[in-house]
Amino acid sequence: EILIVRRIFKGVNLGSTMSDEEVSVTPRSVETSTEAIIPPGKEFKPKLWPQLLAAFAANMGAVAFGNVICWSSTGLPSLEKDEVFGPFSENALSWMGSSATLGACISCLPSGYCADRFGRKKTMLFLTLPFVAGWILMYFAQNVWMMIAGRLLTGFGGGGYTLAAPVYIAETSEPKYRGMFITGFDVLTGIGMLYILICGTYLNWKNQVLVCMFMPLVTFVLILLVPESPRYLLSKGFQTEVTKSLCWLRGTKDSEEIKGELFEVRELTVVFQVVLILGFLAPGA
Repeated sequence: EILIVRRIFKGVNLGSTMSDEEVSVTPRSVETSTEAIIPPGKEFKPKLWPQLLAAFAANMGAVAFGNVICWSSTGLPSLEKDEVFGPFSENALSWMGSSATLGACISCLPSGYCADRFGRKKTMLFLTLPFVAGWILMYFAQNVWMMIAGRLLTGFGGGGYTLAAPVYIAETSEPKYRGMFITGFDVLTGIGMLYILICGTYLNWKNQVLVCMFMPLVTFVLILLVPESPRYLLSKGFQTEVTKSLCWLRGTKDSEEIKGELFEVRELTVVFQVVLILGFLAPGA
């Protein structure tokens, strides 16, 4: 038995086989199709736990981002009460509250580029650095501007995570689990917010910073344990690594068992690249 996968496009001719790399643009009124014959591989039921671990590792960054979002709700009142840097102006308080949001906005474009250029895993690992650096800067802050700079850095890390983590989860999980795992990012963001609100009830601002610093460190360790996204590896031509990554994520050591899914990942990666290019060369085609 063979599995026939059909993709229908307007204005795109990918040829009849995956080895065919010729792409041509035809008038938009013309519809062509591509067919790929996909070997189904062995009968195999992928394991859940490797996908769950990969999703949890990526989603831990959401807990860290939730800490960033709500720290100002508990940390700023503690700062005002202790008068660490003297009386605060309304302007200084506004900047400390909003600078994390500014950092998140700044990180969007470079984080998206890095995820495509260097990989989803490396990007998430890199984004833990501004998280930790920001909290360290806030812990040792000597003035208001150091606090603002620390908030800006933590926001930068959190904003980038909202891009890199969902992409990684989508590319490493099976379709039947994908929606649940991606939704987990929002759930864990809420848990991170609740976590710091509870801590803020009992801890002063400096100890709050310490407990927040713990989350990105845990995230860094967990991400080291999981593989890179198979789709990213394939887009960069790392054929051996693609098989290893997909085997790990599906809980098998036998590459024959994931042969069908591997072929599908290859097909979808090629299709995505073609559609992306044609979107620039012939918009609306």
